[in-house]
Amino acid sequence: MDTILVKPRNKEELDLVQTLLKRMDIRAQVVSAEKARKKKAKQEFLDSLPERLKQVELHMQGKIELPDARDLLREI
Repeated sequence: MDTILVKPRNKEELDLVQTLLKRMDIRAQVVSAEKARKKKAKQEFLDSLPERLKQVELHMQGKIELPDARDLLREI
């Protein structure tokens, strides 16, 4: 089934939507913005792993040069 994402602007709107869904016997899940942000960041990290592993493999084969840890720390 499809998913509908609703972003209420305030507590009153959230309560209204929750009440409506409850009356209609529709299953709903409330996810805080912070939790959603963390989940998105985690997924982006996991999605980037295959490319990162490919870069490490190419580096080990001597085909590309990767910065060392000191260079990375200097950027911070």
